[in-house]
Amino acid sequence: MPATIARWATALYSVGVTPLRTGRLGYALLICITAVAAFLSFRSIHKPKSPIDQLYSRAKSGDAHAQLDYGVKLQRGDGVAQDYQQAIEWFQKAAHQGYDKAYFNLGVTYMQGIGVSPVPQAAFNWFQKAAEVNFPPGAACARAVLHQRFWRRRGCRPRQRMARESGPEWRSGCPEGSP
Repeated sequence: MPATIARWATALYSVGVTPLRTGRLGYALLICITAVAAFLSFRSIHKPKSPIDQLYSRAKSGDAHAQLDYGVKLQRGDGVAQDYQQAIEWFQKAAHQGYDKAYFNLGVTYMQGIGVSPVPQAAFNWFQKAAEVNFPPGAACARAVLHQRFWRRRGCRPRQRMARESGPEWRSGCPEGSP
């Protein structure tokens, strides 16, 4: 559209519509057409980006916070098409830069099986990395994964384990080998 307006202004000028021949009205018309053409061409060159596009360009440039945020948006389908595999890739890019929340999000992703099959060992590894960089939820989740795996191996469900540990009145709870 800006090119069309610029062509109109050029065509008017070439057929003799100039400020000297047409007086004030022609001059005003030529200035308006030129101003509109300049505005539209500037607007098309410097088109404001949407927040998602801005986030994507920051993530692509290597900003770990933006990579994590973009991965979360992909995982939830918030403003972009939901894509779990790309979300995991963006989480991993942020994690490779040492971002603690990315470690944690990868742990949650592998623990809950979001877009992948649940892999408790991978979840534990990511939670452990989060704990190593002093991210408190990472340590708590790593302990939870360990406890869950430990007690499930023994055939106890969490409530049965709590009953077993509660005292003598619960001695009959959670016999070894129970499902």
